[in-house]
Amino acid sequence: MVTRFAERVVNDLHEVEALKEAQRETGCRLAVGFNRRYAPIYRMVKEATDAHGAHNIHLRMADDAWRWAKNYPPGFLMGLDAGHLFDLLRWLTSSEVVQVSCMSSRPDDDSLLLKMSNGAVASIMVSAHGSMDMPKERYEVMGERGGVIAEDFVELRTYGYEDQPHRTCFEGHSHPDNAYLHKPMFRHLGAEGLASLRRGTWEERQRLESQSIPSDAAREELEAFVEKTIPNFLRDQGWLASMEAFVQGLLQGTATEHAGVEDAAAALRVRRAAEESRRRGTTVEVM
Repeated sequence: MVTRFAERVVNDLHEVEALKEAQRETGCRLAVGFNRRYAPIYRMVKEATDAHGAHNIHLRMADDAWRWAKNYPPGFLMGLDAGHLFDLLRWLTSSEVVQVSCMSSRPDDDSLLLKMSNGAVASIMVSAHGSMDMPKERYEVMGERGGVIAEDFVELRTYGYEDQPHRTCFEGHSHPDNAYLHKPMFRHLGAEGLASLRRGTWEERQRLESQSIPSDAAREELEAFVEKTIPNFLRDQGWLASMEAFVQGLLQGTATEHAGVEDAAAALRVRRAAEESRRRGTTVEVM
């Protein structure tokens, strides 16, 4: 068996149709990189949502993209990051987005209101104008007389659900070349542990940029720490589990839970509707 891996970003529905045709012609398996479907925290959210419903949802994604993506064109976050949130909504609610209203205060600072086909509503904030010491991602849902809050991939709290644990912490993941300490921090402290790491990393980066390091040796040590310690990459966002499941599915010939081409098309349609809504200043139907 010959296995070939390829990666690409799809920005046009014509490309989606071309991928669907190529898949039909070749019989190749294809997985779309909506990795949150395999993130441990969201798999627990899915369990709670399936059991107790989801009627009113809020998603927040914000970080210092103004720094690391300063050469990207205005509006890039709607395509780069928001697609993950659109798919997450569809997957968690088992429903489609049918209406979108989007307003922006400035480029890459968007607020969206979405209506789902099952009647649920959702709000999304996507911003590139935060800082490294801020939590990046939060998911809140109101179900039947209770709800769930998922904080930045490391801590899940449920409220009013006797069949679900009230608090669960997720240790994230590490790399052999990096420090391990964050894993017990996240495991025991949850969101508080990640917040401390975010703040500490941000402060050390500020020290490095201020040129106030007393010696070359201290500067070298600090530069290595700042380069290797990227808090967003220490959370378990489902990347590894998604890849492992895909490979196992190939080897065993079994189905997996990955998003497919139709899911990519659905997320892209929501994105296009959001961009049109922002341009027109009206609510737009997702076609």
